[in-house]
Amino acid sequence: MAQSNCQLFPEVFKDHLLVYRGMDNVKFRGMVKPGDVCEIVTGLVEQKGSLYVCDSKVLVDGRCCAQGRITVAATPKA
Repeated sequence: MAQSNCQLFPEVFKDHLLVYRGMDNVKFRGMVKPGDVCEIVTGLVEQKGSLYVCDSKVLVDGRCCAQGRITVAATPKA
């Protein structure tokens, strides 16, 4: 889920690196088995300066297997 959130911010990757900051309210609701096709749905909830807060879900055949709130931060590339 955290990696898919980075795809929301392609403009940030030009001059910044997106760094994982944390996960809140993560719940694992079902088993994901080998061969399952996972659909990851994520959306921006809020932006505070260089912090981005996103809600994400992992769906398999339309059922929610995991969900949570992911926080990432944009830091300048050295």
